[in-house]
Amino acid sequence: MLSKLYHFEKNLVVDQMHKEAVLSALIEYLKREGRNAHVDSFLCKGTLGIVAAITVDGKKMIAKSHLDGERYQCNLKKEYSVLSKLYKETLNISIINLAVLDKEYSIVLMDMLEPVTERLSLVTIQTLTNQYKTQFSKISKELFKKDYSINELMNWGNRALAVLAENKLISKNIADCIQQVFSQNSELLLKEPMIFCHGDLSNKNIMRKDNQYVVLDWEDAFLGVDGYDEIYWLTFLDQADYLKKSHLVRHGLYTIRTQYLLLLIVLLKSYISFRNQSYLMNHISFEIRLRKVLELFV
Repeated sequence: MLSKLYHFEKNLVVDQMHKEAVLSALIEYLKREGRNAHVDSFLCKGTLGIVAAITVDGKKMIAKSHLDGERYQCNLKKEYSVLSKLYKETLNISIINLAVLDKEYSIVLMDMLEPVTERLSLVTIQTLTNQYKTQFSKISKELFKKDYSINELMNWGNRALAVLAENKLISKNIADCIQQVFSQNSELLLKEPMIFCHGDLSNKNIMRKDNQYVVLDWEDAFLGVDGYDEIYWLTFLDQADYLKKSHLVRHGLYTIRTQYLLLLIVLLKSYISFRNQSYLMNHISFEIRLRKVLELFV
């Protein structure tokens, strides 16, 4: 979430020349190393900037790089660090630093993975998050930039609330209700133990290799609070039928923390949608989505 907030606030894009230069440098490097390599296709770009399918010595792989800037490079290195620790026995993964257009770029090279075709349950998501939270229970805070924290997300939440209200995208009544929840619970949330969170957990970021789930795209990883990733996953419309009181109670998620985080996440997703103008194609308004969260806890 945080990398998307910074990304769309600046409205940065990666141009075709930049993509071609980075991938050309990678292919040239691999060939100098005696590898047979070529680019198959550019895939959809995310906040990292560049994702491509390549073939190396007959094996299908993914190459990921980043936009120009220290923040983007740090996020990619963070993702590599997390993946190499979590899946060192499963993934073939490496990071390469190359000079491109007179600047240093990092490129992560890893196995091409299989998409997950079955519908994931909340139980499966909780199992996955518990696995990586346990493995990173003593993670070094040096892995994170100082502004990659729940406190920074909360600051963005206040900003998003003001901007959406100012632009008449949510009513004063909804804005006041959200502000009340934030004001009453912010200090309590900040007193909770900070734990390792993925930050952007969605079905598209969960792949499979050798019958094992692999969670990808860790550039948004941050120091958050327990339950954040599961609650973030619940905010996708595909999981709408899970977002019911009975279901939350059954999974131990019907809490004040859940209400706060649901409002914060939906608010920030709405803000990003406003910034990149994708909200113009939304079938459900920001007002309706936020009202549903508020009504869930009445």
